[in-house]
Amino acid sequence: MYRQLTADWLKKHGIKYSSLTHEANKSPLAVEKGIELFIEDNANNSLELSRKNIIVLLMNKYHNQNFKVNTNIIRVNNWSDIREEISNFYSLSTTG
Repeated sequence: MYRQLTADWLKKHGIKYSSLTHEANKSPLAVEKGIELFIEDNANNSLELSRKNIIVLLMNKYHNQNFKVNTNIIRVNNWSDIREEISNFYSLSTTG
């Protein structure tokens, strides 16, 4: 259900992606797939992903307000913020 809803939303807004993950524990799969950047709203998943040196764009939601971010976790408020952060990430990755 969430997979199709997410895919439809991403397509509608012209956001390209390589995969969607709707598993409880995402960090092992992210490491296995070599994912560098992850969009997440769950604080615990964000922390685990960041511990694996994966940059996380944490959607700012009511259920993660008390979570303190670290250097690998960037809070974002909306899809415009996400698009900007993705652009920044990949422009830095290709020039550095």
